[in-house]
Amino acid sequence: NFLKYTCGLKKLGNIRESYSFFEAFGISRQAEESFNIDFIQSGGFRNIPVFDGAVEVIKKIKKMGYKIIFITARPNWMFKRITDDTLYWLNHNEIPHDMLFWNKDKSDVIINNIFPANVKCMIEDRDKHALEVSHIGIDVLLLDKEYNKKIINTDKIKRIYKYDDIIKFIKNKGME
Repeated sequence: NFLKYTCGLKKLGNIRESYSFFEAFGISRQAEESFNIDFIQSGGFRNIPVFDGAVEVIKKIKKMGYKIIFITARPNWMFKRITDDTLYWLNHNEIPHDMLFWNKDKSDVIINNIFPANVKCMIEDRDKHALEVSHIGIDVLLLDKEYNKKIINTDKIKRIYKYDDIIKFIKNKGME
């Protein structure tokens, strides 16, 4: 809705095949950068919708005794308000979490801050991050999105279609 009402943008076709706004909406990189800055400075991260079913599944996982660690590539090193806006969003939506990390390279965060802990899996929607994390030996549950369809299942990447698939994965891996 921010795109539609603030910028007057409409998707090109019915499918968003790219994570990049400039590709998905046919705008220049300069316009995309301007949009991103406006979105961040207006507190856009406070109001993004939560995926249906996500909070309930995260709460179930937490109740099963697991630590919930979020790693976000949101650029809080460039825009300080992103930290407060993201924490507000997590708390406002009652999303449990034990740790929150900020870094463009999520595998670096795992290597430098989480290992040697036993990471059970990572839930991700971005193709780039799914590949990076799978290459360090972590099972990745890839949320099915239009923009990540080029990634195929491997022994370390499993596409999931609904949040209940996460609980099934945990149970099938004997991780309860």
